[in-house]
Amino acid sequence: MERFIRHENIKRYRKLLRDAKGEAERRLIQKLLTEAEQKELAEKTPLPSIASTRDVPSQPASAVRSDAQKADQIQGLANLSKTSSVGSRPNLNW
Repeated sequence: MERFIRHENIKRYRKLLRDAKGEAERRLIQKLLTEAEQKELAEKTPLPSIASTRDVPSQPASAVRSDAQKADQIQGLANLSKTSSVGSRPNLNW
């Protein structure tokens, strides 16, 4: 049950981060998102004494940061689409 709630919170934090208006709001949501993602990762990662290092999934240090960058890019694209013409489409190459 806790895993489900944490997963739903992560989805909600990502949506809130995309829609955040101010820098203070964005920082708070990013902090909550990072904490929830770290808890989820810690739950999924077996203890080193139980599993060898090849069994532990590698997680780049920039993974959380890249989600924030994607959220910023999405927000920028949303702002761009509000001001662009109807027929134009933004390039979504991530």
